[in-house]
Amino acid sequence: MIEWGMISLILPTYNEAKNIPLLVPLVSQFLAEIKHEIIIVDDNSPDGTALEARKLSRAGFPVKVIVRKYERGLASATVRGFEASKYPILAVMDSDLQHNPKYLPLLYKAIQNGAQMAIGSRYTKGSAFDNWPLHRKLISKLALLVTRPLCKVKDPLGQFYMVRKDLIKDVKFEKKGLRLSLEILVKMNFTNVVEIPIKLEDRHAGESKVLSFKSAFKELKMTLVLYLWKYGRYIPQILKQGIYNWAIKGL
Repeated sequence: MIEWGMISLILPTYNEAKNIPLLVPLVSQFLAEIKHEIIIVDDNSPDGTALEARKLSRAGFPVKVIVRKYERGLASATVRGFEASKYPILAVMDSDLQHNPKYLPLLYKAIQNGAQMAIGSRYTKGSAFDNWPLHRKLISKLALLVTRPLCKVKDPLGQFYMVRKDLIKDVKFEKKGLRLSLEILVKMNFTNVVEIPIKLEDRHAGESKVLSFKSAFKELKMTLVLYLWKYGRYIPQILKQGIYNWAIKGL
């Protein structure tokens, strides 16, 4: 029997030394009644993020620190955190305080009530991200349009979610791009996904490393890979392989 009252929270980081000391205590505050671990996967940040994370661990917070010296990227960092996790519920959120930890118990409750995956959604009734500049909203809306044929979830591109570990343990991830959530949704074809409306906060410190036109183009290529995964049976193998090789290059 699986004990659902345990969460492994994955925090991919790069230059989040000013945010981690604020985020980790908040996470532990909102998960005080739930056994949990916080796995910080840091891409060798030059600002001392890993050092700050280790201080939190020594202070008694349930923090595990993984520093990757040669790998980069949100998706692969998230998968690395999954691999190091020990609890049956996997959670992922950004490390810049844009995702308020107060929503973690709501995501957890959805999983407890039978959801295969619970998402902190920016596009469900009651959600808000009014603080975003116009170009970020435009990129986000266009990305959602592109992904619509892949799954029916309103916000499949968010980085704030929980998922049952037992359901994805055998998935072979591409480990490319920024958003692992879409890959999980496409490859698992879940029938019970709950979206919890959230208000996206301002980044506390540092600069956004995600939404730019360059990164959006990379995400478009990764989305093409997922189209091949879902609809590739309708394409000749030689053409399918050629498209895959082009799309995966540079990710």
